[in-house]
Amino acid sequence: MRRTLPLVARYADIWNAIALEPDAFRERTAALDELLQAAGRTPGAVRRTMMVLGIFGADPATLTERVRWYSRFAPDWAGQAVDAQIERWRKERLALIGTPAEVREQIAALGAAGVEELMVQWLDMDDLAGLEAFAAAVLPAA
Repeated sequence: MRRTLPLVARYADIWNAIALEPDAFRERTAALDELLQAAGRTPGAVRRTMMVLGIFGADPATLTERVRWYSRFAPDWAGQAVDAQIERWRKERLALIGTPAEVREQIAALGAAGVEELMVQWLDMDDLAGLEAFAAAVLPAA
């Protein structure tokens, strides 16, 4: 933040954060607004975006399957209950994770914090059905 935001304020049209909690995003965007004003630019001159990991299940059973698949990226969590893993993905890795209503709620919180565009990392490239389900269940409401 010490180097990136001042550079963004001087030169950029977009600032892309990576996996921040809504309050942390809100704090950094306020700091960016101050830096923009000091640089003679308006706060609206820089679009605010974020990239997050997405772990989605159209229903609880599918979400459980997805969490088990993602355990390869956190093998020390694999022996834990799925609910505990979900909570860890959400709190420690700041992933967008859950069923449609849960993911929509997380997206809404990020939007309220000032995220204008969200990029979701979908690591399982073979899970096209899951990506389509995500698009159908989440994107129309986002």
